[in-house]
Amino acid sequence: MRFQTVKIENPSGSNIIIGEVHNLKTVQEIHQQLLQVRPGIQFGLTYIEAARPNVVKYSGTDEALVHLARINACKIGASSVFILFLDNDFPIHAMEAIKGVPNVSEIYCATPNPVEVIVNQSEKGRSLMGLVDDYSSVGEKTAAVEKIY
Repeated sequence: MRFQTVKIENPSGSNIIIGEVHNLKTVQEIHQQLLQVRPGIQFGLTYIEAARPNVVKYSGTDEALVHLARINACKIGASSVFILFLDNDFPIHAMEAIKGVPNVSEIYCATPNPVEVIVNQSEKGRSLMGLVDDYSSVGEKTAAVEKIY
């Protein structure tokens, strides 16, 4: 096993949602749910297929966001992962739609922050292990401590 980090390309600071699903049909359902979030929603969605190696499925309503999602999916290369880039809307709206889709097994992030994905490479293939949000605190000496209420 070998771990590596993959930096997600996001030059325009779009919102990113990364998660895992069980099958392609689930991603098609996510696409349909997103269309109901708001008329004119702009998104790019990819899915890294598990059944066939080296296959990335994609859809969306904005070509630039679809392109960005495709580039990042190819860099990650871990099966069953979906990547959603979203513009002109908040991730919270898309999250509710995604959570309502059966077979969404994990949502790793919903953020506009710079993100690095932790990938495991084994003899069998690649898997997504987690991620690092660039704005996370590094340690107790550098972390800001703020009262919420």
